[in-house]
Amino acid sequence: ANFTKNQVTGNIDLGHITIEGNLGQIYAGDNIVSTPAIASLNVQSMTTAAESEILGPIANMHLSGDFNAYMDVIGYQFGTVSHLYIGGSLAADSAGDSYSGTIEFTGHIGSATIGNIVGGSGNNSGELLGDANFSTYINSLHVTGSITGSGGAQSGSVTSEILINKVMVDGSLYGGAGLDSGVIAAPLRTVVIGGGINGGSGVDSGSLLSLIVTSSGSQQSDPQLTGSGISVFQPIGAVKIGGDVTGGIAGTAASGSTAATPGNTGIILATSAKSIVVSGSLVGGTAGTAAGETADTSGAILVNSINSLTIGGGITGGSGPHSGIVSGTALASGGSDVLTPMKYGSIVVNGDIAGGSGNVSGAILADGLFSGSIKSIYVSGNLTGSSGTQSGMIEGSTGLGSLVIGGNVTGGSANSTGEILSSSTIASAIIRGNLTGDASINSATVVNGSGYIQGGQITSLNIHGNVTSGSNSGGQIANSGAIRSTGAIDALTIGGQVTGNSSNPVIISAANGVVNAKHLTSDLAIHNIAIGQAAAYLDILAGYTPTVSNTSGIALGTPVDGSAQIGTVTFGATLSASNIVAGAEPDPTTGNFGTATNISIPSKVGDLHSSIASIIVTGAATGDSVPTDSFGIVAENLGSVIVNGVSLPTNLSPGAPESVDGSNLYLLEVT
Repeated sequence: ANFTKNQVTGNIDLGHITIEGNLGQIYAGDNIVSTPAIASLNVQSMTTAAESEILGPIANMHLSGDFNAYMDVIGYQFGTVSHLYIGGSLAADSAGDSYSGTIEFTGHIGSATIGNIVGGSGNNSGELLGDANFSTYINSLHVTGSITGSGGAQSGSVTSEILINKVMVDGSLYGGAGLDSGVIAAPLRTVVIGGGINGGSGVDSGSLLSLIVTSSGSQQSDPQLTGSGISVFQPIGAVKIGGDVTGGIAGTAASGSTAATPGNTGIILATSAKSIVVSGSLVGGTAGTAAGETADTSGAILVNSINSLTIGGGITGGSGPHSGIVSGTALASGGSDVLTPMKYGSIVVNGDIAGGSGNVSGAILADGLFSGSIKSIYVSGNLTGSSGTQSGMIEGSTGLGSLVIGGNVTGGSANSTGEILSSSTIASAIIRGNLTGDASINSATVVNGSGYIQGGQITSLNIHGNVTSGSNSGGQIANSGAIRSTGAIDALTIGGQVTGNSSNPVIISAANGVVNAKHLTSDLAIHNIAIGQAAAYLDILAGYTPTVSNTSGIALGTPVDGSAQIGTVTFGATLSASNIVAGAEPDPTTGNFGTATNISIPSKVGDLHSSIASIIVTGAATGDSVPTDSFGIVAENLGSVIVNGVSLPTNLSPGAPESVDGSNLYLLEVT
């Protein structure tokens, strides 16, 4: 007799069943749902589209070949399959029927071994499906081939409600054109995929989603979605991917119709993770060719907290926004906005991080509404921005611990590209190559932050190579090839040359030091800077925040602290066309330092005076050849200034510039 999940009729339990050929359809199970409906089912294949219904547990189910039918194992928590083996494929039929090649259950799967899981054009085809109305779980799943989605929604997928304890896929996970196609969706513990993860053109396709599905049986995993009735994201345990994690491409919109904007293709999504290892690369997806085909969020790891993350290759952004990124998810738990701080432990990228043309691409971001820190991050290659805003970017908004970039940090042609950013402390950072701004800013472009490092406090920063600002041809640019702190800079070492230009000098700035409220003895914004080789068009500014009101001309930042002090600055070679300034503002008309119109920044800490303790220039110190220019070493109090082995007199009258090189470089004490 036929029955449904809500209707129990007079069927019988069956014992051991063996069929050497194909089984079309089977009904089994009696009213006592706790007893086995089938003791064992051993058949060659089930390849018809007919539906089979089982009321109660199946102890053992063994197919030597394929399963293309639909089996529904029901009985509340007793709708279980203790041991499932399919030697061929759990696959949709050729007719494109919905639910073909699908085993659905209301209880749990104990252990399952399946050759391949393959979806079709029908919805829910080629699927191991835990009914979302029940507390379903899978203890162990081993797919000896691959999981492949197709055009049907949830095709080629594995879903469960409360847990999948262990998943092993020897091949790869492939998304399709259907919504949620080629996904593993459930609260996940251990996942091992021998190949890669490949997004398709459908929303959520080709993804690992550690979440609880809604009662309708569909899952929502968009990290930007809010409101009631959405799914609850969950922690994930250990994840190991043997190949690349790659985003998909936007679907092609039909002529005259609204363009498709699928999202979340080729992603790993969870609230937290114990460890994630991607042996290959993390690669963002590409937008479609029609307007609106953006392929938002692709090739991404979206986890709020990770103990350790290792990417064996590089991270590459795509043309879609939020592509090729490591970042967080807005919905950490519950069915509404729950914003939890992001906390990343050890991150290792054994390759380059490269931005793409999509905004927020090729990036590692512990940032934004969530706030977040990164304990340590190692990138063996380069950090490179591109034409997308926030491309080629590393951010730990509440702190960056140990940071190593093995190659260069290079800005792109958009805002916040090739950028390292923290609103809090950058504890220890090493760049083994160069820091360089972009050189392609044209007349139609305004760029703020290209080849740029900013921290709330920079404790230690060592750049082995050169620092070079970007250049522009009629456009506007600020914070290019720049190093800035909203607090103090304790120690900065640059091994190579520092090279700015007359329109865009390299700027090194710090806003203020740590002030003892009871004993106002110092306001040391910059403790120590050492530059190994020649420096030209460099501005070292104490008492300035990175905030720029506009990017026209030379964007110095905002003067905020008239008591800011500089400790020791040393140059291993020559210094030209540069300013070293503590607590002073430039000429209000020309923007030049070293003139009698320079004055102290009005805002001060108690009665502290700005000062520069020591400047040592191994070679010559000069201005430039433009008569109307002037450059200055400026503070209220100047200590020792030694140029080319000669100590310069610093007992100056306030407001009276003293020429250093006989032309336009001046020592100046301001009032």
